[in-house]
Amino acid sequence: MDHDATSTARNHPVIGLLVRLLELALIVAMGALVIDVLWGVLSRMLAKWGMIDNPSSWTEELARYLMIWVGLLGACLAFEKKAHLGVDYFVGKFEPAGRKVLRLTALAVVLGFAIAALIIGGWQLVSRTLELKQTTPTLGIPKGWIYLAVPVSGVFTVIFTLAQMLDVIREKDDAEPIAEAEAPGSAGAAELPKEGGEA
Repeated sequence: MDHDATSTARNHPVIGLLVRLLELALIVAMGALVIDVLWGVLSRMLAKWGMIDNPSSWTEELARYLMIWVGLLGACLAFEKKAHLGVDYFVGKFEPAGRKVLRLTALAVVLGFAIAALIIGGWQLVSRTLELKQTTPTLGIPKGWIYLAVPVSGVFTVIFTLAQMLDVIREKDDAEPIAEAEAPGSAGAAELPKEGGEA
């Protein structure tokens, strides 16, 4: 995938490598999810036609857990690419210095949430689940492995947030958006001499 101009991967080679690994993991997980769902549907049809005894009993459970990983890791990738929805109408009313402060404040909130809720809270959930030796009903997978998606997504979010904060700090306060090219005939456009007129 090509990184857009707002992605931090352009400015940080390490971030670019992490993004590639994250994209690869999502591709594999999504491929496994599609195959799993297709087999679940096919096994039900085959069981209905009497070609097999019973439909697959583990596909629904596996799809649910794959969706957890895909959702959380996909949210991290979308955050790095700044693809999440946001309202920037009021932010655009501030001067460049004020916009920088607001962006850093928002990123600091994201950073605090990722550390407190995703990493610390998520790891406590994983540890407690592994200690209790809880497993999934059908596949028998330790539930701690499923919940591991929470702290892992927190680590990615922290890394991407710090990279974005660094980019914001390095920006010049007087940086302004590139002005649109003036249309021909506008006040600022160069006027061409008329035929037969004075030079």
